[in-house]
Amino acid sequence: MLAAASDATALSSGGGAGEEFGHIAHEAGELANNLPGGEQGALRVRAVAERARRSAEDYCNLLSDLFDGRAAALGRSLGIDGHTVEVFTEGQIRASVVFQSAKLASHLLRAARTATGEAGWDCLVAGEVVGAKLVSVPRLDPSDPTIRALTADAPAVLLVQSADGDEEVSTCGPGVAGILLCHALPHLSHLALRARQAGVPLVAIEDPNLVNHASSLTSAPGVRFVAQPSNISLDAAEGGYSPGTQGGGGGTSTPTPQRQAAALVADTSRAGWVTPLHELGQMPWHAGVAVAGSKAMACSVLSALATDPNSGFAAPTGAVLPFGSMEQAAHALGHAERLNFLVDALESVQTRPEEVASVCGELRDLVRQLRPSHEQLAALADPFAHDHGAKVMVRSTGNAEDLAGLSAAGLYDSISNVAPGNPEVLGSAVAEVWASLYTPRAVASRAAAGVGQRGAHMAVLVQQMLVPDVSFILMTRHPMTNDPNTAYAELALGHGETLASGSVRGTPWRMSMNRSNPGESQVHTYSSFGTALVPDLDGDGTLKSVAVNCAGHWLSTDDGARGQLAARLVHAGGFVESTLGSVDGGQLLAQDIEGCLTPDGQLWVVQARPQP
Repeated sequence: MLAAASDATALSSGGGAGEEFGHIAHEAGELANNLPGGEQGALRVRAVAERARRSAEDYCNLLSDLFDGRAAALGRSLGIDGHTVEVFTEGQIRASVVFQSAKLASHLLRAARTATGEAGWDCLVAGEVVGAKLVSVPRLDPSDPTIRALTADAPAVLLVQSADGDEEVSTCGPGVAGILLCHALPHLSHLALRARQAGVPLVAIEDPNLVNHASSLTSAPGVRFVAQPSNISLDAAEGGYSPGTQGGGGGTSTPTPQRQAAALVADTSRAGWVTPLHELGQMPWHAGVAVAGSKAMACSVLSALATDPNSGFAAPTGAVLPFGSMEQAAHALGHAERLNFLVDALESVQTRPEEVASVCGELRDLVRQLRPSHEQLAALADPFAHDHGAKVMVRSTGNAEDLAGLSAAGLYDSISNVAPGNPEVLGSAVAEVWASLYTPRAVASRAAAGVGQRGAHMAVLVQQMLVPDVSFILMTRHPMTNDPNTAYAELALGHGETLASGSVRGTPWRMSMNRSNPGESQVHTYSSFGTALVPDLDGDGTLKSVAVNCAGHWLSTDDGARGQLAARLVHAGGFVESTLGSVDGGQLLAQDIEGCLTPDGQLWVVQARPQP
């Protein structure tokens, strides 16, 4: 029935929307012809129905915007009162095939959730808040007057209408006691990781009826908000804030204590000296971190680990432009004095958001003018010279990211799909990464962590660009239950930005994996993404979105292949954790690992950091 409705919707809507409904009809038809029984079948129906409802609702919103503008203008011209126009508009939308398709998908989605025991909302970060008021905001924006007015003594749970998945939590201040997001979000997106690190309970609401329930409580004096993987509730309560078990870390397990962020260090003695990853890896850990940051040093270790045939993974090659190179480039253009002046100004105004934004804008404009030397650009491109048509990732590797207690996941820019043989494109990408050190969000995040602006430095890591079939984020300790014997992964087709930023609406494949018995896994959700991000052929630093059929992919249809991948992920994760988890001699730290599976079946690990 959903396949037929989507086919009809495709014919009636046309254009890009018509193509999307055509893809949904194809997915639904394939599933109808080969529907598994039990919970697996319900989960797969849920994924297709979620995609169908999301697309239909988006198209209905588009129709509403069109009618609101044109019908309202026509009504005014004809002297028709506004209420009559509104009734006409609503009637036209409700009579459309698209609206009926959305209703059908919603009914199917509710039935699938009932079959799997889901409640229609999803715990991303566990905790409990009692007595705080529930406040609705459009986005998680620290400059929003409503959010700025909150305090630690009078906090609120925020009902956030929309998020990209890349927002900061700590910069919103101590008045944010909890977050309810009005749509789905990957558990391992940057926003979820930042909420986890800040100890702020986070729930994604996937059922419109629950969104309406939450909205009805914004007039209550307070709420009781409970977020646990097995139990989510939101009820009216008397005012008078009590943090309860806020930030408790989830489940019944004792949370792993987080160490304070390490003091910032930067050795600029190798400024301008392009260093291949294999050379960086020969340095002692702390010395390499001081020269090029934890990210670059971890990638050098990954490259070395990948040469061990027992590792089970490959790692991309690359080279790094160390700390101090940006300042060296500024000196070469005569901008060093101005750069230092602006950084000093930033330190003095960092508690005044409007002035921070102004200084940051001038800083970024200045830094975007800088370029590495011709010799440095040639050295950065050299590792890829043998691979005609190769593309690279130009990645941030700062001294204020990828640290225990300060992951700064996604805070600084990385540029995808860059042609290394084009000096102007490569140089511009390096400058863009340097400039990301001075975004208002980055400045506010460092200030919230007690990190000074003068001590922040940025190196640049240039690595082989992979073209994945499947990208994954893997946590070696389950992030919701803190069980060290259970690994957890989220997977999506195409580039990993779909998972990390959460900017593509939908749900990834989610799996829990038994580390004691590799291959034993449980699928929690099947992917409902309708698109994937893939490199553009021009190599100009951009990705493009293409339609995908997740329902027909082997991750959905082949239990055996999925189990084999789970075993490979557990093995690779354990191998990485055993080395990178104890590089500084402290207790073994669980790892947050990013990687992909390429079409040839090779498993790649591209990044690892301490798990928040």
